Amino acid sequence: MGVGGSLISDQGTLVDVNAFDRGGGFVFGDLQLSRPDASFNGVLQLRWTIFSLPGGAPDSPSLAGNSGLLLLFYRYRETWWQAGIFGGFGVFHFAPKDPEPGQVVVDPNETVIGWCLGVDSVFRLSRSFDARLELSGQLPRTEASHKIIALSVAIGYRF
Repeated sequence: MGVGGSLISDQGTLVDVNAFDRGGGFVFGDLQLSRPDASFNGVLQLRWTIFSLPGGAPDSPSLAGNSGLLLLFYRYRETWWQAGIFGGFGVFHFAPKDPEPGQVVVDPNETVIGWCLGVDSVFRLSRSFDARLELSGQLPRTEASHKIIALSVAIGYRF
């Protein structure tokens, strides 16, 4: 289990050209699928994420997003670090934030399914704690085109 934060860029929305100017946070729980002495590590992860995205038009409010993801990790394992790939799917919910003066809401409230793919590294800090770095792409099936790229850092705890 653990917590993390992300810098987010929405490459599908042409309105916002500033890369990685949005943020988000997440909590996760891991289930180990491989033996402790194996040279690889299979992990099933449940993750809940909250984040912000730009609106679908130049004068529209930002979107508040959250997602529940089911991810499968495959990592090459060494004594003090692991690196690998992951992928999965989940449910994404998007809702426009309250508009500021002069803004018009153009994005609907919507709940959709989507995909997530990425690469990660895990560095063992102690017997119970590890630090994680991730680069992921998420593709929710929304009305507006959202192609989310996230750079994430997390701290994990093992029982």
